[in-house]
Amino acid sequence: MKKLIFMHIGKTGGQSINNWWGDEMKVFEYSLEMSKKSSDQVYNLLLASDIIHIHGATSLKEKLDTKLWTELLDQSIRFSVIRNPISKLESDWRYAYQTSSNLQLPYVPNFVKEKIISPNDSIDRTRGGYFDQNLENQISINDFIDIYFEFHQRKLPHYKRTENEATKSFNGTSPYFNFACDDANDGNTELHFRQDAQINDIGWHLGGDFISSPRSKDKDILITTELLNESFALLILSNPVFRRFTKFSQEDLAFENTISSLQELSLNSSEEKYKKDPNFLLSPSNRYRFYLYNRLDFTCWQSATIQTAQQIKEFKNEIKNEVYIRF
Repeated sequence: MKKLIFMHIGKTGGQSINNWWGDEMKVFEYSLEMSKKSSDQVYNLLLASDIIHIHGATSLKEKLDTKLWTELLDQSIRFSVIRNPISKLESDWRYAYQTSSNLQLPYVPNFVKEKIISPNDSIDRTRGGYFDQNLENQISINDFIDIYFEFHQRKLPHYKRTENEATKSFNGTSPYFNFACDDANDGNTELHFRQDAQINDIGWHLGGDFISSPRSKDKDILITTELLNESFALLILSNPVFRRFTKFSQEDLAFENTISSLQELSLNSSEEKYKKDPNFLLSPSNRYRFYLYNRLDFTCWQSATIQTAQQIKEFKNEIKNEVYIRF
């Protein structure tokens, strides 16, 4: 019996997808806690499941040895969803404030005036830690991007600054002097600003060949958030093995009706008021900078979008032709 490995990237529609699986499906949650078990324990749990849901864990591929991983792939469909990196960053940012989640709020480098003695001081001497954001004390998403490109040298291609140049650019000008700091949580910045994070996570969990090699239409499936409902409906109606994992395994639905049914079961974790707030939207210049920094993610997302859109178009044409022949 086939299994489905679902690599769930945050803010790509995973909550809705988990609500679309069949109620009778046995779902194995491969979480960070579960990844602490031995490889044999994990593999035995995988064998007893129908769907393997990977979210917030260490690499499943690396957890299993080559033999066990190959055996798992032989009996599995690999499945994931990728999103426009700009939309994903904005969604991550909104969600962090909406939920007041300290674990997801980015920490921003903070400079303390008293520590800056001369422009030649090192970065370590002038940095006062990290600005601890919360709902009452926050910066905008564009300030965040500006600071990380300028200070942390999350650089554009071939762009390089020395430490002294970075220090000079903040002398007396940074709006983040003398804020409360939390040095212990500076690692949280990585949650929002890892280069090409989506394809790296997918490759880490599902194997590099899932990204770098041509994917089997029926066995290695990558769709996009922007076409989520249409893509999932197409999989239900055109892939019998995939359909078995869903709530629609026994139903006979038309394409548009399937899309409507999926929409009714969709879950959206962002409130409308946050979507319209300019603090959560990248400016045109920062959209371009973020694009340059995440070009591999963008390339993979664009490729998946084009491929999926073409498959949906072909499927719709087949439906029209069937109706035409019938009548």
